[in-house]
Amino acid sequence: MATATLTSDKRQAIMDATLELVSKHGFEGTSTALIAKEANVGMGTLYRYFETKEELFKEMFIHQREQLLGIILSGIVGGETTIYGQFSAIVHALGRFYMAHQVEFEFLQRYSDSSYMKESYLDDSAIILAPIANILSSGGEDFRFKALPTHIIFAMVYGPMISIIQLVHQEKVSMTDEMLDSITRSLWNSITEKKTPSEM
Repeated sequence: MATATLTSDKRQAIMDATLELVSKHGFEGTSTALIAKEANVGMGTLYRYFETKEELFKEMFIHQREQLLGIILSGIVGGETTIYGQFSAIVHALGRFYMAHQVEFEFLQRYSDSSYMKESYLDDSAIILAPIANILSSGGEDFRFKALPTHIIFAMVYGPMISIIQLVHQEKVSMTDEMLDSITRSLWNSITEKKTPSEM
């Protein structure tokens, strides 16, 4: 039992060190030697858990992606029953998480913009869109989502959110619940439109 715990601790230490270093230095500036030093493990130990640096980065991305998916799902199953309520819960959950977890935010952004984000990884990331796609496939009595592919609508929401969170991290704006509510309404209005009487 103690051995299993020690193994888990070392693996977690490597992942924690990677997250911190990549957020500061990027992928090119983060070597396996630097990771091992930061995690306080030997190079042999690092390679026992991750055969290559690319494998380590991919594992980190998958872990962060699953965390992101969990946040999205928490917004959907959090008790909200209306489409807007679920949308608002997701936006609020993502905003609060990323504002409170800057290193995770930086890692995902750097990974998404890097050469490590190969096509297969992009395909894997479609998992994140699945629960959102279910929401966007529905419509209310008086509104409909704009006639755009789901991934485009997602980009219209996620892109501005990323830019806003970057401003928060740069301390150019201070986020309040009221501001987050206003941002949510603006994002909602950008992807929906009123139905005409003939469509209702």
